[in-house]
Amino acid sequence: MSLAPGVSCGECGEKIEGSLGLNPSEHAPCPRCGSMVRSHRLPLEPGVYKVRIGGATFKHKRPGRKKPLTEVFAGSQLRKAVGDYVNKRRVIDRENNWYEEHVETEAGEVLRSVTHPLSEHPGRGADKLEK
Repeated sequence: MSLAPGVSCGECGEKIEGSLGLNPSEHAPCPRCGSMVRSHRLPLEPGVYKVRIGGATFKHKRPGRKKPLTEVFAGSQLRKAVGDYVNKRRVIDRENNWYEEHVETEAGEVLRSVTHPLSEHPGRGADKLEK
């Protein structure tokens, strides 16, 4: 079973292709019924899951492995350098070699928006500590 996130229409269930699209302003209407409502799902497999409320963090841990198989974060996060909050959506899917992140201010200014294979994502996070 794949742990890749799935998005479908919240009204008729039609599969919606593309990114998670957690921001409703990014949605195109459902091609079948025209609805803007979305249903987001992550199929679960046996394992240890950690969920943080207040920003919706999901981690699928693997027994005996340090890094989670899948990590998803969606919500507001404090931008320490400026002291304001940004809306962030990030998917790290190690099983399918996928990285997706979208960050914007509360006013809607896009600060970062990337989607690419995880193997092409060096130089950020813990990787920037390696010299």
